[in-house]
Formats: sequence, structure tokens, C-alpha cells
Amino acid sequence: AQAGWPLRAVGVHNGSGYLPKDVNVAKAVLYTLMPAGSVIMVPDSFWNSEFWGAALFGAALRGARVLVIAPSYRSNSVDVFGTQLLTRELLARMLDARTRFAPALAAAGGLLQIGIYDSRIPTTDIPAKLTAVQETFAAEPWLRELFGFDPHVYEELDRLRAYIANVRTAPAGRDFERAPATKIHLKANLFASREAWTMMRLPSWGEMTWAFVSQRIVQVQDRPLAANAVDGVAEPTLDVGASEVQRWYASLAPAARERVVFYAVMGSQNQNARSMVMDAEDALVVAQWPSVIPYIDVVSLIGQSAWIADQEELDLLLPPMGPLRTWISHRARLAY
Repeated sequence: AQAGWPLRAVGVHNGSGYLPKDVNVAKAVLYTLMPAGSVIMVPDSFWNSEFWGAALFGAALRGARVLVIAPSYRSNSVDVFGTQLLTRELLARMLDARTRFAPALAAAGGLLQIGIYDSRIPTTDIPAKLTAVQETFAAEPWLRELFGFDPHVYEELDRLRAYIANVRTAPAGRDFERAPATKIHLKANLFASREAWTMMRLPSWGEMTWAFVSQRIVQVQDRPLAANAVDGVAEPTLDVGASEVQRWYASLAPAARERVVFYAVMGSQNQNARSMVMDAEDALVVAQWPSVIPYIDVVSLIGQSAWIADQEELDLLLPPMGPLRTWISHRARLAY
């Protein structure tokens, strides 16, 4: 832990079959007990558990702002039709619930947004990813309202975009991935209370993004070296923004500081039924995380996602499947 900022972490596990399911408990507690005004962001490759979908929708009805990110068929890390079909059905139900309960969501100040990650940007093209973030934030007013970035941040992003526009990053190659464009395999849950989310108003987010992007460009340039030295010890990641976050935290009134809640849950469990009830899974739960790197990572995913307004838009990226595949997927749903 850094001075003035307690850092706590615990490993939790799901045993296979009927063994204890501590990962389920940890996620269920956070989904159901985060207070109104909190922000919950969950990017994942598999979405078919009605339990997790209902828990997140319930959080939105209580006033949380919930962002769900799932891959399109072509951006899914696993090309399995059952997983994809059941994901489509769950997201369709969540869209329908959002429409039906729109007055209740508005009254509670809640938000449920569903993003479909469908990026064709090469893995190593950092300038294009920055451009995608800018374009998505420009196209989605709710994103600008949710994050509440200072105008200076957008000015810095414009400067950064111009500065790196001509950077030639290493080609994607095939030493890490079979496909040049990224596919979602991330299983992450990020939580921030209303008071914690005020961190997004820091004018220094622009400078922090400069530092992060500079580091990422160096990392992808060194990718061939990393691929040929997998047994080596990795260099520690630059802790972008730690001092800025410390100053922000110290500036809060004591009463507000007590309500600052950050959690991150990362591990092997997907948002699917099989991960919840059958498979052995592991997760690391981190509280009061002082690093801003996870948030910049998620903003990159947000920028490369299409944010779905209705069923018609969902069908464009997750088209319906035929009756035979639907029948098989429903009968074997726990296998997906």
C-alpha cells in the first residue's frame, strides 16, 4: 500500500461442481450493495448468465450507472455458436428491460448501457485506438456526461492525437495472436462509488493519458523482443497517475473520503452460466486501487465499442441464428 492510501487484495475461488463458490459471492455482494451513483463497468467475452444480467440491471434500478461490454461475433475470443447465441439473447433481454423500466431508471438516476466491441483496429495501432475513443465520446453525449472530463482533457487528447498521428508502430504479426485485430478475452469488473468517480473530473487526465499512451507505444514496439524472451522477468509497469490520485484523495473532505470506494475484480470467471455453476475459477479482488491504468484501459474498450440503442442495432452486430442452433444452445446452455 502507498502512504495515505490503504490497498487491500484477496484471492477468491470457485470450486468445481458443488464446491464453494466464493467468486460468485464476491461479485454478487458488489453488484447488489454498491450505493446509488456508483459506476460499474464490466467488459467480458461471455455473457449468458441471467443471474448476473439481473443483478446488474437491479443495480441500475437502484441508481448505479452500469456499462456492459460484450464482443461481436467476429471479435469474440471463442468462435462457439452456443456462447454467441446465448449472449445475444441475454443482451436483448437487458435492452428490453431498459426500455420497459425507463421511467424507473430515470427516477433513480440509474443508467444501463450495452456496448458491443467490434474493433477492426490492429492490435498495435495505438494512434487509431486514441482516435476511436475521441470519435465515440463525440458521438455519445451520455459518455461525456458520465465521465465529466474537464474540457482541458479533450484539448490534450487532440494534441496527443496530432503528436502520434505519424507514429509507425510495429506490425501486429502472429507471435501473440492469430488475428491482427484485438478480440475480447478480458474478464474484469470495475466499481467506483459516486464520491470515487469524482476522480474523473481531474484536469490532469490528459497528461495521464499522454504517459499511458507513450508507455503503450513502447510496449508494442518491443513486442518482438518480448515474444522471444517469454521466460524473462517483465519490467514493472509505470504507475501512471499515482501522485495525481493521491493529491485528489487528500483534497477531499473527511466525510467524502469515507465514501470513496474502489473495487476491481479480475480473474478467470466469465459472465456465463458454466463459469458460475460448474467450472473452477479464480479471481483477485482489489480494494482502494490507487492506479488509474484500469480506467484508461476500459476507456479504450469503450471507444472501440458500438453503444446499442435498440434491438435493430444489436441485430447488426449479433445477428439472429437459425432454429437448429437455437435449439442446441438452449438444451446445452450450461455447457456454454
